[in-house]
Amino acid sequence: MNYCIGYIINNEGLDEKASNCFGNGLMPFFYEKILENMLKALKEIWPMIVGFLIVVSGMLTIQYSSNQKLKDHLEHLNVSFSGVVIKDTRVDHFNLCLIDLAVANPTSYDVRAEEDFYFCVIKGDKAEFVGDSFKYQLEIGDSISVIPKPIRLINYTKNTVHKIKLPSFMTILVYREMRKKHEL
Repeated sequence: MNYCIGYIINNEGLDEKASNCFGNGLMPFFYEKILENMLKALKEIWPMIVGFLIVVSGMLTIQYSSNQKLKDHLEHLNVSFSGVVIKDTRVDHFNLCLIDLAVANPTSYDVRAEEDFYFCVIKGDKAEFVGDSFKYQLEIGDSISVIPKPIRLINYTKNTVHKIKLPSFMTILVYREMRKKHEL
């Protein structure tokens, strides 16, 4: 058998002895051993492969569920407010913007105790909302309004209107961090 493998490895021309190796069935035996070893290895790792697929599908299910909750929250949100941006705090690729309110409807709104995901908190003459100030082109001192159905942010200082989207990637972790940063 070593003689046959040597001919194959060295790329020398096949002579009568080498061709006899193929004819005697030694090479198919060689391939059977490789296949047998591959199957043994697969038997050892298949539980890990199945476990990996279960974890990935679970993560995708949670992400889809979170995205659906966020979408429902924004579709049913009936708040509006106007004011001036007085603080912009960066939290995991999103911002928590503090607004000095001129007007708000309702004047008090805080669903953090009941909801995992939320857009804003309104208390008295201040509001905080979760958003992407880079995308919305927000800066301290900008005059803004948030209006519902569909929820949009109007930046009067820069003459822009943006449809509001909430953080959807790694949602639970983002909102857990947001809760620690609120001033209201």
